[in-house]
This record gives sequence, structure tokens and C-alpha cells, in this order.
Amino acid sequence: MKKGSNVQFFSDVLIDKMPTARLPYSIAKAGLTPLVKILARNWAPDIRVNEIRFGYELLPDKVSEKLKKKWLKEIPMKRYGGIEGAVAASEFLTKESYITGTQLDVDGGLSL
Repeated sequence: MKKGSNVQFFSDVLIDKMPTARLPYSIAKAGLTPLVKILARNWAPDIRVNEIRFGYELLPDKVSEKLKKKWLKEIPMKRYGGIEGAVAASEFLTKESYITGTQLDVDGGLSL
């Protein structure tokens, strides 16, 4: 990897609230946080490594209105984020050359 590179991993703020059926997904995503810290520590100062965790940014098309309303009640900001928040978070971490090894939650407060 080139000096000055910026690596971003994407994860999920809901991994510890997933049902057992989603266990492999949860385990895989949960492993990203320590990986980010290890890589950031070892690759600095040449390469920055960060993690962006999302909540309910983009909903699947087949989600019922009832379930959408239920999920919305869980978000302190009382709205879904959409793709704009995801893009803004990625652009921020790309531009800020001093940030490495961090976890940025883009979730409207869902992880609180």
C-alpha cells in the first residue's frame, strides 16, 4: 500500500443486538474494531486506518411499514440517515490526515 493511503472499514452499530440467526455476520463485524486498531498502530504514520459504523442508514425494500416505525422509535434523532451521512463520514475521514484507529458511528444516536 502507498504511503498516505487511507483505509476505511464499514461496520454495523447493531452487531451486539443481532438475533442468533445473524451470528456469523455479528462475529465478522465485531472483529473489525480490534483489527482497525492493530493496523492503525502498525501502519502509522504512513497509512491511516479507521472504521465507520452505521445504523439504519438504508433500509431494505421489503421492510414493512410497521417495522420501519418500530426502528424509528429506537433512533434518538427520530429519522433515518440515508446515504448522505455515510458519504460525509467517509469524506471527513479521507480529508482529516491526523485521524487514525478510530471508530465513527453514523447512526443518529442509535448506539447510545
